[in-house]
Amino acid sequence: MPNFTIEQLGNNSRDINHIRKYAYQYLIAGIAQEYNEIKGPWSSLDDFNKKNKLNFSSLLVYPFFVALSNGHSHALYNLFGKFESFPFGPVSISIYDMVKGKNTLEFFELNSSLNPLGVEVLATDKYANFVQIQNSIASNEFELSTGISTLSNIHIQSDRSAKTGDGQFTPLPKAIDSGIQVIKKQSRDSFFTADNNGILFQASYFKAFKQAYRDSKYSILEYEDIESPVLRPFYLEYSA
Repeated sequence: MPNFTIEQLGNNSRDINHIRKYAYQYLIAGIAQEYNEIKGPWSSLDDFNKKNKLNFSSLLVYPFFVALSNGHSHALYNLFGKFESFPFGPVSISIYDMVKGKNTLEFFELNSSLNPLGVEVLATDKYANFVQIQNSIASNEFELSTGISTLSNIHIQSDRSAKTGDGQFTPLPKAIDSGIQVIKKQSRDSFFTADNNGILFQASYFKAFKQAYRDSKYSILEYEDIESPVLRPFYLEYSA
């Protein structure tokens, strides 16, 4: 199965939507794994479904932070779609529209009215843990305009590589994993269990979001407008 880069797919919205759908679910699984280890650990995914409080708004905001966390910021920021300032944090409009649609996610139920206090893992009888879910998402085949692919066969360029032109690319799942681990380390396990106030605290380090939040505006947060800190907020300054 051939490898593809985001750049090769160009502006094909259908292809990008497919990749975004699986990349987002892969991200949810990774964050849920960290949350489970901190708050549990719970012995089964059914127990996780009953007891987790990974709320709807937090799961919409996490892609912003993961995108900016590990040196693949430009590629991940563009993949997850345009971010807009919501009252609870920076949200990808593309992901928001996708989650609000019906039957779009295959591995998780994410619905503010059905489960406002937690995400629900689907088909818990098929998987023993979140690592298995991530492996399944990464290897799940989907059709692109260039042929059949999987998330593992999609590669993105790091910010440094884009500047130097050295032709080095990173598998998309690895870039997402790296972003989650950077946040985990810098926050000392506090960020993925933070409440809405904690997330807003971190988002407010970005001046573009802070200004929009103060003005109560739903403003597009362009990548070029994300100012100091350029790549990441100071996660260590907040403890849940």
